Amino acid sequence: MILNKIVSFFSLFVVELLIIISLLFVVNNFIGQHDDHIGFADGVGYYDYLPSSFIRHDINRKDVKFSDSSSIYYATNKTGIYKKYKDFTINKYTCGTAILQSPFFFLAYFSTTRTDEITDGYQNEFQIAIYISTIFYLFLGLIFFRKTLNLYKTKRSIIIWIQLLIVFSTSVIHYTANESAMSHVYSFFAISLFIYVCKLFFTKKKISYFIIACGLLGFIFLLRQVNILVLFSLPFLAGSWADFKFGVELVFKNRKGLIFGIICFGLFVSFQFGFWYLQTGEFIIYSYQNEGFDFLQPAFFELLFSYQKGLFVYAPVLFLSVIASVVMILKKEYYLSLTWILFLLFINFVFSSWHDWGYGCSYGARPFIDYYSLLFIPFSIVINRMSKIVVLPVFLVTCFLSILTVTQTYQYKNYILHWVNMNKEMYWSVFMETDEQFNGVLWRKSVDETDYHLIKNFSIGEVSFQYNEELILLEITPSDSINFDGMNLLSISFQSDFDREMTTKIHISIDDSTQNYFWHERPLLHFYTEKLGKYQEGKYNFSFPTIENSFSKSIVISIVKPGDKITLAELRIKFLKKE
Repeated sequence: MILNKIVSFFSLFVVELLIIISLLFVVNNFIGQHDDHIGFADGVGYYDYLPSSFIRHDINRKDVKFSDSSSIYYATNKTGIYKKYKDFTINKYTCGTAILQSPFFFLAYFSTTRTDEITDGYQNEFQIAIYISTIFYLFLGLIFFRKTLNLYKTKRSIIIWIQLLIVFSTSVIHYTANESAMSHVYSFFAISLFIYVCKLFFTKKKISYFIIACGLLGFIFLLRQVNILVLFSLPFLAGSWADFKFGVELVFKNRKGLIFGIICFGLFVSFQFGFWYLQTGEFIIYSYQNEGFDFLQPAFFELLFSYQKGLFVYAPVLFLSVIASVVMILKKEYYLSLTWILFLLFINFVFSSWHDWGYGCSYGARPFIDYYSLLFIPFSIVINRMSKIVVLPVFLVTCFLSILTVTQTYQYKNYILHWVNMNKEMYWSVFMETDEQFNGVLWRKSVDETDYHLIKNFSIGEVSFQYNEELILLEITPSDSINFDGMNLLSISFQSDFDREMTTKIHISIDDSTQNYFWHERPLLHFYTEKLGKYQEGKYNFSFPTIENSFSKSIVISIVKPGDKITLAELRIKFLKKE
């Protein structure tokens, strides 16, 4: 009997479980993971409430000024996470993500030996705990998204299809597997639950759902303040102007329910006020300080369409909802379509007005992840009515888009896509490329050689080599008595056709009599300067610590383990130092 009940219980979530298992399979067998699930910057900021409160015990700083250099500030002096505020430092991120992570944190806390070091709370056990936590809330988010689509009377097969699209055709897969501590998957869960409760409120017209929604809205604020914008989705969720108007009137007629709702919202928000008070002695603070919105100069179209972070470039599947909203207009379903479009345009306006509209190192337009449950609804409504003749080609398109997204997630994780500075040329130069020689190909830093002084120039000329033939291009020993003191830049250039299949690498080693001073290996493909597959002059500048006592050092530059038959023309090697 008990076993039957357990089986019956899990059968309710079998699809979501299978989707999560599929996600883990793809991550483990193709995309790969970083060992550091908590990550850096934002992820650490959201999570650090937990080790700060329960391990370091340094969350309460309101009575100790930063200028006193107390040890209580030692761990909080992290660039980009804690901001200077008057005489204190404050965590610029909110505490909601940490609250959701806390059950998993405590499982690691009670099973891990701590050493009173600053790294306590960041050991491997905690990293795994946060990864599991993110998977768990993605699982719950998918369940409540399914429940919401059930209220729209969506076919089960369509629901499963769209659940798979959320996981495999958007940046959800990256922010689950490799930046797990970020707030986005947690916000996806909270907003999925919120819209489900709101839809129940407008469907069943019970004030109890309004009260629950108010509490959820307070928690959504705790996760990420800007997500209070989800309020503007209520006209769309109501389904019609009449139902929206009735819902608003119902709330204001029931004063007791309205007051309880406000109290529930305030109770959740007060958690953040409490943390701000412990850190600074003040309850209400703008924790981002010198970061903010510029509503007069939004990067409106860039956030939607640019190759840098565009929503429809890195999650093109979402454009299907835009198409669906147009179809609804053609079907004269003006209310649903226009309220959804206006909501999308409004949140895009706000997101694109942030001072860093690209949101730093991020895969795609990450603020939209939180709202995926809302953004996929028009597509679900329209595709649910379509005949199989129409659905099949759309399904095939989404299969390709899923392959594209999984591939780009792999590229992002393996430094093939640039985390910040993508453009059209860069995007298409590595489109769908996954071979090792493309790792880091777009990450070359530009160097202005006019800032450097030439020490020595070696014009080697033409060099040819066969498959698996190692070749020393240049070898300098201490006996050559070349003075490289002050050198900190090595520039190598040559002419080649830069075929995409080029796998050959160049190896640079600088050694003194006791140890290796500098070592670097770089695929020749990374030297291209114009366009891959075109004959051109390629160049790469290698920076390293300034060399001192150069007469004790040897330098070897060689071709190692080439997989190609290549000729390099007009090969030049220059040694430079900063003026």
